[in-house]
Amino acid sequence: MTKEYDKPPNTEFPHLESSQALKERLIRLSTEFHTLLTEMAQDNGPMASSPVHLFVAIETLQRALGKDPERAAKAQQNLINRLGETAKLINDNEQANAEETTDKSESNRIHNPRFADPLWCQFPLFDFISQSYMVLYDWTRELVEDTEHLSEQERKEVQFQLHQFLSALSPSNNFFTNPVAIKRFIDTDGASLEAGLENLKRDYDADFGHLNISQCDKTAFEIGKNVAATKGQVVFKNELIELIRFSPSTKSVFERPLLIFPPWINKYYVLDLQAKNSLVAWLRDQGFTVYMISWRSADHITRDLDWDNYASLGGLAAIKFVYETHNISINIAGYCIGGTMLSTLAAYLAKKKDPRINSLTFMAAQTNFEDAGMMKAIVSERTFSETAAAIVKNKGIMPGELMSDGFNSLRPQRLIWQFIEENYLLGEDVKPFDLLYWNSDQTNIPGPLHLEYIQNFYIENQLAKNEFFLFDEKISLNDINWPVFIHAAFGDHISPFESVYSGRHLFGGDTKFILAEAGHIAGVVNPPTNNKYGHWSRGNPKLQTGADWKDSASYKKQSWWPALAEWLSERSGDLVSPPPPIKNAPSAPGVYVKTTLADIHQMRN
Repeated sequence: MTKEYDKPPNTEFPHLESSQALKERLIRLSTEFHTLLTEMAQDNGPMASSPVHLFVAIETLQRALGKDPERAAKAQQNLINRLGETAKLINDNEQANAEETTDKSESNRIHNPRFADPLWCQFPLFDFISQSYMVLYDWTRELVEDTEHLSEQERKEVQFQLHQFLSALSPSNNFFTNPVAIKRFIDTDGASLEAGLENLKRDYDADFGHLNISQCDKTAFEIGKNVAATKGQVVFKNELIELIRFSPSTKSVFERPLLIFPPWINKYYVLDLQAKNSLVAWLRDQGFTVYMISWRSADHITRDLDWDNYASLGGLAAIKFVYETHNISINIAGYCIGGTMLSTLAAYLAKKKDPRINSLTFMAAQTNFEDAGMMKAIVSERTFSETAAAIVKNKGIMPGELMSDGFNSLRPQRLIWQFIEENYLLGEDVKPFDLLYWNSDQTNIPGPLHLEYIQNFYIENQLAKNEFFLFDEKISLNDINWPVFIHAAFGDHISPFESVYSGRHLFGGDTKFILAEAGHIAGVVNPPTNNKYGHWSRGNPKLQTGADWKDSASYKKQSWWPALAEWLSERSGDLVSPPPPIKNAPSAPGVYVKTTLADIHQMRN
């Protein structure tokens, strides 16, 4: 939506001194921003990116550089030289402008989407500020990558902390160093910054002490209407889950149903956003009877639940219902942490020689956390005590707001600072986007469950070491001999491709591996009608690294969904009549998915 005060841009940059009233308005708004930001400073933000961790990261880097002073001195001189080249480039281009010639040098210019507006290079001051910032950003990244005497864990933590710091330091995030924001302010007689202040007030939850940055127009979506809208019934419910069975769209269906464990860190409808990109609706249309777990967001009733409780009340309860309804072994899929949960439960059932599972599918799900990427910088021994303290402060619950902050910090420019610039500095309205609506629809997590996950998987990697216990039984993925389909995404920053691939060697039987393009979400949600991203398949399963497997694989510019459907159909039995609706069963999407954090806050009050 375009603000009514938006006007066509002027051809020249005006001067603030031209309007005393405008100057006074800027002073007033700056004061109000400062007052509100001072109040918000009490909010610590993502725990893993606190000032303390930044100082520790800088000290760690300094200590490593101190062991090789010659390399450190060369790096410093390199930065000075690059900044000098930047200044010369801008000066030469300014002289070319003054002489009205086209003899401009662009060979050393660093391009970045956050400085894409022509105003950034139209004025030498802002050009130098933005280009110098990019020089510093690239130099710092290269310095950390090239510095010796850092362990891999230390390197990840230093990279993460400096990435947070430099992302925040960008001149695009400050009104007085952002020519686009200044010009918008002048063009609108200050109305843009006035709107930005109102947006900031709207997003700040003073009672909870947290800034919930708007990423999309939430009024454009309604759960059960235009997201999570695939027709179905809630066929089973307990204090932790609602089990949804989606209504058939074909005259006959495969006799073996498909049960999906989504992550509880977010709500299930990432796999059922809209009709055009719903994985569950597409699988239903291929003749599968699809069941989906909808997890309850943690509240005062479920805050004490742990991994065993989620496996029992969630996974086992769903398996029991689906198996007994169809009276045949079932296919089960898990996405992200839902897949990790599925792997532990499947290993337990395999050890018990349970007959209820027919095949397993894992989507962007880790089982070996040895190289879990940048997530290791967020969830580590260093941050564990702070996470535990946050859970105690919030009465046994890991708040969804803090979880969201942590995940957004993995992509700070895209998911944090871009919206800060657009919402608060430019005063723009957020736009409708189903994926960002889902991303902002956060869930709480029970404290014991979350701490177990961090300790047992990320820190100790117990599952990969055959040291994990479920229901007081030591389990091993090597006991799993059911057919296994493993999906990973090449650009995944939450479940890194190499990490997921390494887990395939933990299973006792054959595994089929597919690598999709894109990241943690788009690498999964890629409907065939779009075919936006392709995938690799048929690589050599004996190769130990994902990179080697990818080199041996075949690439198709095609969604990976048909490959999954083909694999499942071969393991889903004969075609039979669809199961009849259950009389008086509530309609999907149920109640749990509609519960918001605001609802839970009200219950606590």
